[in-house]
Amino acid sequence: MGYLFQINKMLIEIKKNTSGDTGANRILVEDCVERTPHIGEDNPFDIILFFCKELNIIQEQDSRLIITSVGHEIINFMPLVNDSRQIDPNDEQKEFLIDLFPKTEFKKKLKQISDSVKKDYTKKPTVFYFNKNQFHSYGDELVFLLELEFLIEKNSRYEISKKYNSIFMSCITNFSKE
Repeated sequence: MGYLFQINKMLIEIKKNTSGDTGANRILVEDCVERTPHIGEDNPFDIILFFCKELNIIQEQDSRLIITSVGHEIINFMPLVNDSRQIDPNDEQKEFLIDLFPKTEFKKKLKQISDSVKKDYTKKPTVFYFNKNQFHSYGDELVFLLELEFLIEKNSRYEISKKYNSIFMSCITNFSKE
């Protein structure tokens, strides 16, 4: 299954199992997420939780998972059908998440990835890319970026979508070690 689908699934399970402001028990949420029927393979719960924390969607405090205001915004992008949120990813969620990159810990991942990025100055605007054989070095992050359409697969390389060049540049040039 895609990462965004699983993030949506996790958010809904946390929301269902939250009482008050204390969040939901992590073990309960993990069990519910793993038991929710679906088609396809899941990524490990800890990887999905990692992305959620990096993007400030979920906070973990004392083994409780709490949806942040960012997480609530993502939920609001899920269509409501018969009083139930549809967890299939949509374009609004993808755009929202990509816009978050420079404001969250995920910018550190983009900075790491940028070390492998090459520039093709023959194209206007400049195309940022890396070869497919470098893909394994960043596995989960690159699969997530492909799913969000931040990266585009072209021939023997992956390119950063021209639409997101400015976001990519803001993540790697305004980076400061914290």
